[in-house]
Amino acid sequence: MKNYFVLILAGLLLLPLASCNNRKGSNDKAQALNDSVSALVGREGAGECEMMIKQIPAGKFKLDKQAYLEGFAKILMCDTLDHDQSYMLGVSQAIQMYGQLMEWEDQYGLRFNKQLLLNEFRKTFNGKKPMTQAELQRLSDQIQLCFKQATLQVAKKKAKIGQKYLIEGQNYIAQQVKTAGFIKAPSGIAYKVLKPGSGSTFINGDYVHISFKGMHTNGTVFDQTQTPEIVQVSDLDFIEGFVDALKMMRPGAKMRVIVPGNLAYGVEGDDEAGIKPNEALVFDIEAGKKATPTEVKQYQAQQEQDDNYQ
Repeated sequence: MKNYFVLILAGLLLLPLASCNNRKGSNDKAQALNDSVSALVGREGAGECEMMIKQIPAGKFKLDKQAYLEGFAKILMCDTLDHDQSYMLGVSQAIQMYGQLMEWEDQYGLRFNKQLLLNEFRKTFNGKKPMTQAELQRLSDQIQLCFKQATLQVAKKKAKIGQKYLIEGQNYIAQQVKTAGFIKAPSGIAYKVLKPGSGSTFINGDYVHISFKGMHTNGTVFDQTQTPEIVQVSDLDFIEGFVDALKMMRPGAKMRVIVPGNLAYGVEGDDEAGIKPNEALVFDIEAGKKATPTEVKQYQAQQEQDDNYQ
């Protein structure tokens, strides 16, 4: 979510800005044109900004319109004076640093002391001597050492949490096998056949129409298809336990599958989906028919287009 916010901030600075200042000597027609285009750009700009802000996931950020307009007006009213250009440069570079800090917080589990950071920035920026390349390199090396320490701390924390959830998942599977009619497969997943289907089971490389719903063990949904979609049965595209389940299915089959954490998202989990380290997950999977050669070509073309876009 944080990256959305940074993109919005950066995008606002890139919007075309229209000055409301009028040059001396402008005739009435030029004045009218200036005012007309200024009003139009103002309305269009507001609409574009609203569209960008709507990209932020619901519930992740509450817009303070008054604060937003204060910041927008501060930048918009800048002119060509050195002071104002310097101000805008500072804002632009601060946005870049802000985005970098948030990425590092997400990646390394850090929480920056922004006041301390700002104090050191001011002191260094106002220093009598500019920093040399060698000094910058030494600072960069020290920062990388801090990142390594933070990475180790995050890994230890996740491992501890992951062990707890792995045991909970194993106990949950054992209970479902004992009381709810699930069967434990050699791979470690547990499954219940809701509809057997017919024909041969799927294998690696097959293209299949499927629908699925992914849930936590308490029934809360974290992901689901809205309509059936074509997927390739591949260890590269899905978590291991999901692929294991697909290879047990036939066209027309429906299964409920419990995937232990080590065959799901592992010790890393998935923060965006709210999946804890080594958390066991439940999937309802419904398989349709295998895709036709034409459908496979369309699927591959779309995948190639998506890869090129990324």
